[in-house]
Order: sequence, then C-alpha cells, then structure tokens
Amino acid sequence: MKERVAYFDNIKGILILTVVLSHFMLYWDDVPGSTLLITVRWWTNMFVMPAFLFASGIFAGRAIHDEKAYSAHKILVYGILFLIVGYVLMFETSYLKNGVAPELKTILAVFNTTTAAWYLLAITIYTMTVPTLAKLRAGLMLPIVYIFSLSEGFWIQAPKVLSLGKVVAFLPYFVIGFYLTDARMLEWRRYVGNLKPAKRLAVYGAAIALFAAVYTFLALRGPGGLGKLIHNLESSYRGYEAIADMRNVSVLEAFLGRTALYALVPILIFAIVTLVPIKKLPFITRAGTNSLQIYIFHVIIYYIIFIRGIDTWLMAQSPLWRYAPFVIAPLLTWLLSLPSAPNKWVKSLDAFCRKALRQNKTL
Repeated sequence: MKERVAYFDNIKGILILTVVLSHFMLYWDDVPGSTLLITVRWWTNMFVMPAFLFASGIFAGRAIHDEKAYSAHKILVYGILFLIVGYVLMFETSYLKNGVAPELKTILAVFNTTTAAWYLLAITIYTMTVPTLAKLRAGLMLPIVYIFSLSEGFWIQAPKVLSLGKVVAFLPYFVIGFYLTDARMLEWRRYVGNLKPAKRLAVYGAAIALFAAVYTFLALRGPGGLGKLIHNLESSYRGYEAIADMRNVSVLEAFLGRTALYALVPILIFAIVTLVPIKKLPFITRAGTNSLQIYIFHVIIYYIIFIRGIDTWLMAQSPLWRYAPFVIAPLLTWLLSLPSAPNKWVKSLDAFCRKALRQNKTL
C-alpha cells in the first residue's frame, strides 16, 4: 500500500472545507442582503461535489491498481456508514422537529434519502462498478458513461429512490477520476512544480485564467442568454422536465445545459488540482486526511443549527450574522479534523469488513 501523499490530502482538505461552507450557506443565503452568499454558494456548488467524486474515483482506482485486486469490502464499509448516518439524520430531524422518534413505516425511507447522506450511498454504488471499470479501457467506458448519465434526465423522474438521479448524474466525474489515476495526477503536479519560476508562474496564471474563463461562461445569466442553457449542479440530478418547469426552459435546453456542464466542469477541476500545493499544509492536509469524519459530523451539527432556528435567532441579533458561514466553516472544519477516534473506528470497520469477506468465500 502506498504512503499518504500530501497533495491528495490537500485536494480533499480544500474540497471538504468548501463543502462545509456550501452547506452552511444553504440556509443563510435567503436572508435579506445576502447576495454575496448566494453568489459564493452558486460558485461552489458548480464544482465542489463533482470534484469530491472525482477525488473518490482516484482513490477507488488507486486501491485496485495498488492491490491488483478488487476491494469488495469497501462496499460494506460505505454501505454501513450510509445506514448509520442516514438513520442518525432521520432520528435527529424527527426529534428536533416533532420531539418523537420517526414512525416505523418511515424507517425504510432512509433509502430514499434527500439528505447529505446521499454521498455515502453514491460511493457505495460506485464502488460496485469498479471491477467493470478496471476491465474496460477509458476510451470505451467514458463515452458510455457520459451517454448513460445524459440520458438519465429523460427517464429518471423519481430522483429520491436510492438517490438514483444524483448517483447517475454525478457518475462521469467518479469515472474520470478512476481512469486518470493518482500516478498521472501526481506526475503532472510534480512536473509543474519543477518548472523554472517564470514558467511555473505562467502555468499557474493559465490555470487561474482558465478557471475564471470557464466559470464566467457558466455564470452568464439573463433572459435568452446562456442562463437558459446552463444550470447549477443543484438541478442536475432532476429530470429534464422538472428542470424545464423550474427554469422556464425547454427540455432540449435543459439537456444542453447538462451537456455543457459535463464538458466544462472537468476543466474547472483540472484548473483546481493544478493549483493545489503539493507540500504538506498543517490545517488543509489534516482536514483532507480526516475528510470523511468532517463530512459526517458537520452534517449532524448543521441540522441542529437550522432545524432549531439558531440561525434565525442570530440574524435577529445582528445582520452581520449573515456572514457567519465564512467563520463557522473553517473553524468547524478545523475542530472536526482534530479527533482521531472516528478515523480509527472507520479503519477498524474497514479491517472487520475485509476479514469478514475473506472468511466467507461465497461473497
């Protein structure tokens, strides 16, 4: 097994910080005068989950390429984590809103999740595809995946069931990461880092310019303009008819909007990973190392804040609280990265699932 590389932890650290920021802005951006929050959240939502799933694909590929074997136990690990987080959020929401446990008949509703637990469910499902991805070439598989994901908007009209809408819509980013491999990414980043200062600055400048150009292209809005074609990723898991109704566009325009996202968002991701530092950064690297526990626990915390109306109470004290997410996100990310127990528990779960599958030859 390879040693941890700070570069990849830095990528995950930056992304998990952005995820936490985006989630806390989700409820704060509807207060008066919060145009900045709306703009930042729209910007982050455009690439953060695609980039996170891209990184997940890299690590899925890294495992099978290093061990030369399919880590089937990962399906159990992610599946168990999904069930734990899904039920915690279900019971938390029920108690905070109604003061009682959820009814028995709603227990299976965890598989129709609309909560942040969908990411764990998606990774569980994506991990099942790894053996097929490993046997087929990228040149064959990537076009198939893109066509399949683009067609999803025509036939999945019930995105809550197993979060299938989101799972299928975000699949291309996982597959791109899987085939790109960590070795190629690290080789590219080291190549850039070893350039002479002037050339290195030119590459960084080009990456920034590329990111700015693509983002500006995606962000253009207005009646009759690109805004009718480009939709942020909050809408991408919905069926095209639902997007058409919500955005007042045609089904064809909704389809073209997602097609544009699939073409341009990978460019954003490439620009980001080119700019990420390769050396260890105390806060960012640690956040990346413990990104899974940060993801799980920050969701539980922000549910408490917003379901209990703490954000509303704070806004009543001072309008400056609208900018609280910019303070809460880095502070909470740092605090949740400190405990080592959750990460150790996940490693123990990983070892248990690996051992269980080895002992049961039928699996």
